[in-house]
Amino acid sequence: MTRISAAVFICLSVVTCAFAADVPRAKIASKFIQAELYLPDATNGYYRATRFDWSGVIASLSYQGHNYFGVWFPKYDPKLHDAISGPVEEFRTGALAQYLLLTVE
Repeated sequence: MTRISAAVFICLSVVTCAFAADVPRAKIASKFIQAELYLPDATNGYYRATRFDWSGVIASLSYQGHNYFGVWFPKYDPKLHDAISGPVEEFRTGALAQYLLLTVE
């Protein structure tokens, strides 16, 4: 059973990595930090759902051998609302929006 589970996990990882390889991305680095960002794109972007802002999606962030972001779901769907990583902003409505309007006035 363990070998079957490992084989399934490897297959799902390959499918996820293959999908992630096709999305627009940019790499930035300094002397200490390396980061890879997914760029917003309505057709081929890594995240295309409506819950979060498409900018700021981090594929990986490395510092001193530690990686702080990575694959979140074994089977990825770019339109799944929770399938995102990084310091992204959630679009919110309702009570919070009313509170913000009251504090601005």
